[in-house]
Amino acid sequence: MDVYAYLYLLNNTALLLTLVYLFDFFRSYIKIRNRRALQIVNGIGIGLIGMFIMQMNMPLEKGFIIDSRSIVLGISGAVWGPVPTFVAMVMTSIFRYTQGGSGAFTGIIVIFMSGMAGLLWRRFSRKELINYSFIDFYLLGLIIHGLMVIILYFSFKRFDVDNFLDPLLPVLVIYPLISGLIGNLIVIRLQRENIIATLRKNEETFNIVADYNTNWDYWLSPDGKINYCSKSCYEITGYTCDEFTADPTLLERIVHPDDQYIYRDHQHEVAHMHKDLVDFRIIRKDGTMVWINHSCTPIFGKKGEYLGARASNRDVTQRKLAETEILESKEEIKKLLEATEASRKVLLSLVEDQKIAQNQLEVLNNQLEARIEERTGQLVAANRELEAFSYSVSHDLRAPIRGIIGFSNILMAEHGNKMGEEEQRLVSIITDNAKRMGQLIDDLLAFSRLARKEMQMMHTDMDETVKLVLKEILMTEGPTPADIQVGALGPAYCDPSLIRQVWINLITNAIKFSSKKEAPVIRISSIHEGNMVKYMVEDNGAGFDPKYKDKLFGVFQRLHTVNEFEGTGIGLANVKRIVVRHGGYVDATGEPGIGATFSFWLPVIAPN
Repeated sequence: MDVYAYLYLLNNTALLLTLVYLFDFFRSYIKIRNRRALQIVNGIGIGLIGMFIMQMNMPLEKGFIIDSRSIVLGISGAVWGPVPTFVAMVMTSIFRYTQGGSGAFTGIIVIFMSGMAGLLWRRFSRKELINYSFIDFYLLGLIIHGLMVIILYFSFKRFDVDNFLDPLLPVLVIYPLISGLIGNLIVIRLQRENIIATLRKNEETFNIVADYNTNWDYWLSPDGKINYCSKSCYEITGYTCDEFTADPTLLERIVHPDDQYIYRDHQHEVAHMHKDLVDFRIIRKDGTMVWINHSCTPIFGKKGEYLGARASNRDVTQRKLAETEILESKEEIKKLLEATEASRKVLLSLVEDQKIAQNQLEVLNNQLEARIEERTGQLVAANRELEAFSYSVSHDLRAPIRGIIGFSNILMAEHGNKMGEEEQRLVSIITDNAKRMGQLIDDLLAFSRLARKEMQMMHTDMDETVKLVLKEILMTEGPTPADIQVGALGPAYCDPSLIRQVWINLITNAIKFSSKKEAPVIRISSIHEGNMVKYMVEDNGAGFDPKYKDKLFGVFQRLHTVNEFEGTGIGLANVKRIVVRHGGYVDATGEPGIGATFSFWLPVIAPN
């Protein structure tokens, strides 16, 4: 069996895998309201992928060629529907006709057979697309390429083409596997989008309930940290959520001195996993006194593990004033009752009506608290599911990549001495593409985790941070010819671990894009601007066209090719996401061939 055929097909399908995955990823960002127009645009994209793959074909005898267009057309029919598939079939058929050769007509038949097989598979399948598995797409690929082999057999026999099995046996081995892999990757993305949409809907519902509730609610973790704090905190206490998060003992310190014993007894009950409800006074930040109704409920997970306590605080100052007035009124009523029995009955009736109304109000408030508690549990469960899903996606995506790299290494080890320079080059291309895909997956997962990572805010010495980052870069990347000049950097209020990632991205970018200069220079400096500090990383490298400035911080936005400078196009998107989460912002200036300056702003002190 011809090893060259396997190598050529592996290279062709590895490229197809990358193109289809990127097309499916960017396809979700295309915003066209007209459904038919969107389908046509998708079909044009699929057709272009097929035409590009057909350019990198494996030529056979007498004008016959083999490429992986049958994979993309079959997947298109099963996943994206009839309109995009027919557009792609027409484009690739015209392109195959222009390529010429005795096998042109046979190639066009294979194109329409592949697309129709995918459409029929989707039409008669009993499963929803999101429930398709690797096996489903593998069987589809096996059917398509089994039919393709039959068509080519009769065509080869007609034109008396020799060595029929040499190129087609690798097709039956490799193409169904790649069909299963591509289809499974698309289904995984659809499943992830559904989970994210559900989480966003649940989070939006929770935020509406929590943020528009006049009660101040918070969730205390088992180690005493505040995991969540509602916006009503400021209205009731005058202190912000950040102040309570930074100092979990703040509530105890603002309790009125005469009510400290009530709060201590309450804490004792909560420590023994008892639900408790108490009233006590607190001193607001502006010095005024308010009464709050404070309740704590232990929270347990599905497996019975202790997750902390959920606390709810309600401003009951008006109720306490009303109770005082009621007591005073009762004294006056008592005197009036001594004068007349009739007046006594009327006034007692009014008092009872007031008590009934107050009880009804208590019932309504308790119902609302129960709903908030339920939503809190749902949000916690949803976040755990998202973490589990991210782990599953990471494992499932890396497994086939490791397989491609492993088998390529085995092929090189066992058959390397039999290969020519061209075969060894193709194996190297397969390995490099697979590694690049693995890095892309790692960067995407890191990008998605940034939005969920809890920030540990503190005052950070940026001079020491940059010093450690430079040391780490030089240890991992090796010595650099760049002259790195670091000025005095002001401190900032931030999460040190996240800001460390910002510095790593910006400094490594500066080193990379100035590496082709004879005398590369990198300057790191900062400027104080009011309550913010501006940090800058300047280089004299490749630079960029200012008209593309708005694209720099987007996901997968690259202004240079991979051959010029390596990278996945996610680093600057991570930088922007981290800085924006800190309440800052980013900017960049540059000129082609002259260099670039990347800047970001962070708060100097904790926001009030």
